Amino acid sequence: MAIKPKTYRASDYHRFQQNLALEIEDLSSAISANNISKQKIKYGAELESWIVDKSRFDAQPKNDWLLKELSNSSFVPELSKFNVEYNSNVYDATGFCLRNFEAELQAADAKLKVAADSIDCKVLHIGSLPNLTRNKMQITNMSNKERYHTLNQQILDKNNGNPQRYKIEGKDENLDFLSETIMPVAATTSFQMHYQPVFEEFIPSYNACLYLSAPMLALTANTPYLFGKRLWDESRIPLFEQSMPASASHYGRVGLGYGFLKDSVCEYFRYNHDEYDVFFPENENFKRGRFTHNSVHNGTIWHWNRVVVGKGDEGQDYGVRIEFRPVSAGPSSVDMTAHFAMFLGLAKNLSSENIGENFRMTELVQNFYSAARESFDGKVLGLNRKVYSFQDYLLGELIPRAEQGLKDLGVEKNQIQDYLKNNIQPRCKNKLNGANWQKAFVEKNGRDFSELLKQYYENQSKNLSLIEWE
Repeated sequence: MAIKPKTYRASDYHRFQQNLALEIEDLSSAISANNISKQKIKYGAELESWIVDKSRFDAQPKNDWLLKELSNSSFVPELSKFNVEYNSNVYDATGFCLRNFEAELQAADAKLKVAADSIDCKVLHIGSLPNLTRNKMQITNMSNKERYHTLNQQILDKNNGNPQRYKIEGKDENLDFLSETIMPVAATTSFQMHYQPVFEEFIPSYNACLYLSAPMLALTANTPYLFGKRLWDESRIPLFEQSMPASASHYGRVGLGYGFLKDSVCEYFRYNHDEYDVFFPENENFKRGRFTHNSVHNGTIWHWNRVVVGKGDEGQDYGVRIEFRPVSAGPSSVDMTAHFAMFLGLAKNLSSENIGENFRMTELVQNFYSAARESFDGKVLGLNRKVYSFQDYLLGELIPRAEQGLKDLGVEKNQIQDYLKNNIQPRCKNKLNGANWQKAFVEKNGRDFSELLKQYYENQSKNLSLIEWE
C-alpha cells in the first residue's frame, strides 16, 4: 500500500519559521548563561549498512523484516528498504574508549548476522554496492516511513515537478541520468562520527573538522564504483550533492556548508533559518527551551559537517556536538575504529590551529573534491600553505598530530599503537583504502562484482584490517 505524503498549509511554514527563530534566541541565551554541557569530550557514531542476498550479493529490500528480527531500538530504517542504520553508544574520549567502541561494532555485527540469516540475507558495510543497478532506485523500494515519502514530494515540488539530474564525470567513465525521486541518494551509505568537544573549544573544533573533511575522505574512500561505473574514489560525494535542488543561497543543501564559525554556534542555525526552505513545518510540540524545530530543519540540510544540538548531560539544558559525515561505511570494524581514532586525535590537535583565519572556504572545498576524486593521489593545501599529495601529508603531518591528540585526550597508549601505527600508517604507506582495494580486485579479476563483494564480505566478517585483506 502506497504511503501518502503529508501536506502543509502556508500558515504552517510561517509559524515554523517563527519557532525556529525563537529556539535560536533560547540557545543564544543558554550559551550566555553557561547552560551548555561543557566538560567532557564525547563521541559516538551511526553506521549505515546494506542488506544483500547470500549468493550474488544483490541489494534486497527487506529492512522491515530485518528490523523485526532485530527488535532493537539501536537499529533503525534508512531511506531505502535496502539499508539499515545502527546507532552506537556514547563514549568519553579517554582510556580504553577505542577498544570498547570496536567491541560494540562487532557485537552489532553479530546481531545483524543472526537477524540476516533468519531472512536468508547478509549485511554489508560499504560505500555503495558496485553491482547496484539504477532500476532498483524506485519509490517502491523506499522505506515505509511517512517522512521519507513527504521529503520526496517536497523535493519534487521544489523542482516544479521536473526530474533531478545526476551528472558525474569520472576519470574513466561518466554517469548521466534523470530521476523523478530522491531514491538515487540511497545508493550510498556512510559511517557518521559524532564528536562533542569541550564547549569552549567548539568553534575552533568545528573549523578544524571542516579542514579535516578532505584528508579523512582521502583515507577512507570506499565508493569507486557507482551503478557499475568507475567514477570517483568516493563517488558518494557528487551523488549526494546532486540529489537536492539548488538552494536560493549560493550553498546547496548538501556540501561543506556556508563557511567557518566565528563567534557563536548560533551563526550556523541562523544561516540555515535564513537560507534554506523548510520541508517539515511540524509545530505541534513547540515549547520554549527545546530545540526540536531546528533539529527537524537541520535534518533536511546535509552539510558534511553538521552542528547538532541535543540535551545536556551535566544538568544543563543543551549539549552541542559535530556530526562528521564525509566518511563511507566499512571496510571492517577495526578499520572504522582506526578511522575514528584518526579523526578524534586530529579534531583535538587541530582545534589549537586558527583554521578559520588561515584558510578560505574555497581552498577547503578544493581539497575536498581532490580527495573525493583521487583519494591518496589527490592534492591538499597543508597547514603550512604548501601543497602535498594526501599520502605524503597523512604520513608526514597528520598521523603524528593524531597521535599527539589522542595522547592529550588520555587514550591508552597501546590503543594508539594498534589503531594508528599498526593500521592507519601502513595503509597510508601502501595507499590502501576500500576504494583502492576494490579497484585492485577489478584490475586483477575483471568486473565480477558479485565475487568482489563475496571476498569483501569474507574479510569484513572476520574483522580483518585492510592491510590483511587478500
